[in-house]
Amino acid sequence: MIPVPDDQVFGTRLKEIRKRGVNQVDLTQQLGLHQSLIAQYRSGYLRLHRALLVRLAPVLDTTPDEILALKAAAAGPEAARIDRRFLRRL
Repeated sequence: MIPVPDDQVFGTRLKEIRKRGVNQVDLTQQLGLHQSLIAQYRSGYLRLHRALLVRLAPVLDTTPDEILALKAAAAGPEAARIDRRFLRRL
């Protein structure tokens, strides 16, 4: 089952993972992005796209699954729902 991506959950996960040792300035420099763009992803204003996810994982020294919190996905009726638009983006 593929959980529904939640942009707010992604922002929280990004913040948690980033606190392990990569500050926001270093993250933006390594990705070649502006700080405001990262803030918009973190707040859920922008939706994460697969190219950024692939670039984020090595910079944060983690996996895309951990960034998306797929390893700890809750089972239940909500987990059964699939966001087709997200799947097309992947």
